Amino acid sequence: MDKLLPIVTAPNPILYQKTQTVKNFGKELQDLVEKMIPTMRAKDGIGLAATQVGAKQRVAVVEFVPREGEEGIAPVPLTVLVNPKIISHSTETTVAEEGCLSLPDINLRVPRHRRVKVLYWDINGKRHKIKATDLFARALQHEIDHLDGILITDRALETKEHKTTQE
Repeated sequence: MDKLLPIVTAPNPILYQKTQTVKNFGKELQDLVEKMIPTMRAKDGIGLAATQVGAKQRVAVVEFVPREGEEGIAPVPLTVLVNPKIISHSTETTVAEEGCLSLPDINLRVPRHRRVKVLYWDINGKRHKIKATDLFARALQHEIDHLDGILITDRALETKEHKTTQE
């Protein structure tokens, strides 16, 4: 099995920093993504941003495969996003409980747009647009927030009780 990357947890300062735009779509990017995917899967995450493994690049991966008892939730295909940006979103929002690999043992109710359209590049430098709804849209917003230095504690309805700020 590939060597898994350690997950950075709050209040590590990297989690509060904006990431750098990827300009080189070479081996370094490929290597990072090839380690992020098994790390996300091993930790039972739905997504993982590069900052969560200590990298400052604007890269995230998302995926959700329903397990027994989760049949009513639509799967999220493995998607590798380089330089993602939300270019439009619905006015309709939903509130759901979210966890975060960088905030272990904390689940907070977070409002998110129900639908988003995201512009991104794949690891080969090809430009894509994707429309996502529900869990897929939520996962994309969560990971793009990470790339902008925003955590669920910054968006949650319960922030007063669970604020984890940079010291």
